[in-house]
Amino acid sequence: MPSVSAAIEPMNGQAKVATIECATCSALLEVYPQDVSGEPVLGWNTLDEDCCKAPPLKRCPHARAEIKLRFPTVDL
Repeated sequence: MPSVSAAIEPMNGQAKVATIECATCSALLEVYPQDVSGEPVLGWNTLDEDCCKAPPLKRCPHARAEIKLRFPTVDL
């Protein structure tokens, strides 16, 4: 089971709400709130982008699925 941990350090000017390990490629996804018109309310980033099995990371279905599991009410 992928791990989830709450975090408090800032990222992109926002407090990170979770760190999630992708079950497909093991990349650590840093999830944070964002307020960008036309974008989902949660954004994500990783330092392991080269591990992503379905790049680009922002459109990766595996990353979206992992985040949706933890935040089911959020529209991604």
